[in-house]
Amino acid sequence: MAERYSILSLLTWLAALIVIMTGCLSNGNKNVEPGRDMAPDGGSSLMYAERFTLEDNETYTLLRVINPWQGEGDIVKKYWLIERDVDADSLNVPDDVTVVRTPVDRVVCMSVTHVAMLDAIDKGSAIIGVSGGKMVYNRDLRERIERGEVREVGYEESLNRELIASMDADLLIAYGIGGESAGYFARLSEMGVNILYNAEYLERSPLGKAEWIKLFGALTGEREKSDSIFTEVREEYYRNMRLYRNEVVSDIPSVLLGLPWRDTWYVSPGNSFISNIIDDAGGNYLWRDRESGYSMPMGIESVYMRALEADYWINPGAAESLREIALSDERLTTLDVYKRGEVYNNTKRVREGGANDYWETGSVRPGLLLRDIALIISGRGEEADLYFYKRLE
Repeated sequence: MAERYSILSLLTWLAALIVIMTGCLSNGNKNVEPGRDMAPDGGSSLMYAERFTLEDNETYTLLRVINPWQGEGDIVKKYWLIERDVDADSLNVPDDVTVVRTPVDRVVCMSVTHVAMLDAIDKGSAIIGVSGGKMVYNRDLRERIERGEVREVGYEESLNRELIASMDADLLIAYGIGGESAGYFARLSEMGVNILYNAEYLERSPLGKAEWIKLFGALTGEREKSDSIFTEVREEYYRNMRLYRNEVVSDIPSVLLGLPWRDTWYVSPGNSFISNIIDDAGGNYLWRDRESGYSMPMGIESVYMRALEADYWINPGAAESLREIALSDERLTTLDVYKRGEVYNNTKRVREGGANDYWETGSVRPGLLLRDIALIISGRGEEADLYFYKRLE
């Protein structure tokens, strides 16, 4: 049983890695210049996020979530955030709008990044249900899960709809890898559960992803706090970009990402979340010149030839040692970057069961990710100095 659980944890972790690394795509690095200064009609300042808008009106805030799952499309989910003391029946809410009463204080989270953002604004106590509780890193929430105060609700085909419907949640915050994900939640909506789609994992920049904390502030009545926290996050990112990238040697180091999966290497394109961080840290991602809306499946031989140029190798799948990389494909041991041992994975802050703080703290503090990568590619990647990463042996 223990062996079976370990394998399931590994597969879950790897799937999450592929989604986060390859799903967060952009048309270029948006961390240098803000995308927009202010939402319409004085809404919260949105400088980087592209997948949502907030528009303040006299009696409600209009939230638009734009294309909440991977793939091309023209999908906009609309929500009116209405304070509890306002008579919603008098507002003539359109049929295509979902009403969310604020502040919400009973929330089901389908992703650990939602957990991280609620915790960052001191609203972790609002969480009453999670999907994949063993993948939660946050210590306080793990203890609440163990005590039965926070329920495990399942995922996709195993989603426990009856349990969720009985929990009297104000909101279930969902995300979808593809349009078919909406089907998993359709029955819940019919059962009276309020569903809000979150698309932060698809954002076009690390700061765009982190800026979704402002949505959680709007939902919980903590807009001022969330705006203030994001200002600190933004300042940390630029401060680390200025400070640590200057430590990188004059010859820009080349960086390899990922690991093959069943004879295919799903290459993160050059307009991805992680590629942008590598760029801001002073490195050169090997596929920086390739843009795509999806991860790019390639043969191992093709990736191998390009990887001969790599100075550093980061995020090698679920590998926790050089030996595990060798077991995936013996040819990889002949790469110079492998032989020099310049291979690093984001598994320094991991708990039993596979919970990894990279997905939680890393989502709200991308400046820490940038710092780690800059230290690694400058040749100063000593484990004691790294927050999320460790060197594989």
